[in-house]
Amino acid sequence: MKKIFIISMILFMNFIHLFSQISHNEAINISNKFLNYFTKNDGKAMYDMFSPEVKEKLSLEQTSQIWEQIIGMFGDFENRGDIETTEYNGLVLCRNRLNFKKASLEAKLSIDKDKLVSGFFITPIQDEKNYVIPAYADSSKFVETLIKFGNDDFILDGILTLPKTDKKTPVVVLVHGSGPHDMDESIGPNKPFKDLAWGLASNGIAVLRYNKRTKQYPDKMIEMLDSADVYDETIDDAVYAVNLLYRNSVLYNIDNSQIYVLGHSLGGTLLPRITKETNYIKGIISVAGMTRKIQDVLLEQYDYLYSLDGEISKDEQEKIDELKKQIELLNSDRLNLNTPQDSLPMGLPPYYWMTFLKIDPANEISDFKNRILIIQGLRDYQVSVEDFEIWKKALKNNKNAEFKLYDDLNHLLQNGVGRSKPDEYYNQNSVDKRIIQDISTWIKK
Repeated sequence: MKKIFIISMILFMNFIHLFSQISHNEAINISNKFLNYFTKNDGKAMYDMFSPEVKEKLSLEQTSQIWEQIIGMFGDFENRGDIETTEYNGLVLCRNRLNFKKASLEAKLSIDKDKLVSGFFITPIQDEKNYVIPAYADSSKFVETLIKFGNDDFILDGILTLPKTDKKTPVVVLVHGSGPHDMDESIGPNKPFKDLAWGLASNGIAVLRYNKRTKQYPDKMIEMLDSADVYDETIDDAVYAVNLLYRNSVLYNIDNSQIYVLGHSLGGTLLPRITKETNYIKGIISVAGMTRKIQDVLLEQYDYLYSLDGEISKDEQEKIDELKKQIELLNSDRLNLNTPQDSLPMGLPPYYWMTFLKIDPANEISDFKNRILIIQGLRDYQVSVEDFEIWKKALKNNKNAEFKLYDDLNHLLQNGVGRSKPDEYYNQNSVDKRIIQDISTWIKK
C-alpha cells in the first residue's frame, strides 16, 4: 500500500540566530551526505544528523517514513542535481533538485555552525513548460499585469488577469488551500488557479491570484510558527487583495460592486471569516470547502487512502491508531500552549490548532447576506460530499445560495472515473470546463 505524504507542507525547519557559520563547501558536503542517506531510505542516519531542536519536533519514526511516502506519490527516484547554497541568519541554506519519475522536487536544508541539519523542507518544482493551456482559455481576450500588495512584512507577488473590454468587469480573488502554494496553486503539471484565471477572463471576468505567504516567505513564517494562525496564513492576505481591488477599481477597470472571492479547500472553509474582515465582497464561491472539524476529515482521509488496495496493513493501522490518539488529545481539555507539537495531528503547533478549532464555517456563514455558490466534486476524497450537504443544510433558507455537485470531479476539479487517488493530481488535466461555464454564468446573472 502506498503511504501518503502531504508534500506541500513544511516537514520542519528551525532557524536560530547565529553569528558564525561553517563554510559553504562544508555545508555542501554535509548536505550531500544527508541526501545520500535520504535517497537510500536510511531514516536512522538522517535522524542522527539533525540538530537537537529538530529532533524535538520530528521523531525517528516520522523521519523513516518520508522517503517511502514520497516515492509512493511521485514514483521511482531517478537522479538529483548539484547543490546550490545561500546564507540566512547565520545558516548556510542548501537547495537540491530531486528528479522522480512523475515529478521533480526541491530539497532545502539549513546547516548550522555545529555542522548539523537544523532544517529540512521539500516542495514540488513547478515546471511552466509542462503546462497545457485549456481549450476554453483564449489569451487574445485578456491581458495580465503583475502587482504587489499586502502587509509591509509580507509583500506578495500577484497577477491580475483583465479582460480586454471598455466595460467595467466583475473580479474574482482566488484563495488557496492548505500548504505553501504559488499563485497558480501548482501541483505537478497542473495549475488550477491559472486555469480558473484564464478561463474566467476569457468570459469577461477579471481574476486576481497571488503567492501564498507561506510560499513566498517560508523563512519568516517558520520563525513565527509557534504564534501563527489562519489569519497569518490565509485570511489577512485575502482581505488585503479585496481591499486593493476596491480602492484601485478605476485603474483596473473593475466594477467594485462586483468583487467575488473564490476559496479552494482551506480557502473555502475560511470564506465566512474573510467576509467578516471587509465590507467589499459581493459574493463568495466555496470550492471543496470543509465544514466539519479538520481532525475528523483527516482521519477520514487516512482510512480512505490506506484502504485503496482493499486492505489495511498492520503498519497502516498503527498509523491510524496514532492519529486517533493525537485527535483524542486535540479534543481534550489537556490541550494547551505547552502541548508538545509532535503529539498533535500533522505536527502543527498547539496555538495553530487552538485557533483553528474555533472555526465553524456552516454556522458563521449565516451572517453573510450576499451571494453564495457552493461547489463540490463527488470524487473528492479530501473534502467529501458530507461537507457539501452540511453547507446545504446551513443555507437551506438562504435564497442567495446556490449549489453545484459534479459526479466526476476530484479535489482539483479535474474529471475522472473510479475512486480518486493522489497520484492523479500529477497527471496533466485541466480544471473542468463546466466549472468555468457555471461560475461565469452565476456571476453574470
